[in-house]
Amino acid sequence: MTRPATPEARMRSITPGQITEQWWTTSQSRLIVRWAVVEGGCLVNGVVWFMTRDHVSLVAAIAGLVVLLAPRPSRHLA
Repeated sequence: MTRPATPEARMRSITPGQITEQWWTTSQSRLIVRWAVVEGGCLVNGVVWFMTRDHVSLVAAIAGLVVLLAPRPSRHLA
């Protein structure tokens, strides 16, 4: 039985002979959806923290920002 691929494994890096524009054409939608899901979670947790001052929501919003900012899109091209 094969293990399911992780999101990082499914995000292929550029193959030999493939130009950057081709890679972005095939990978752009996945990256935008991933970014939107994480950013949406950050925004929701930020609003919940602002309304309730719950520390768990603040930590979740900060963790989401770290997830967004730590990996840069250019690392997928290496």
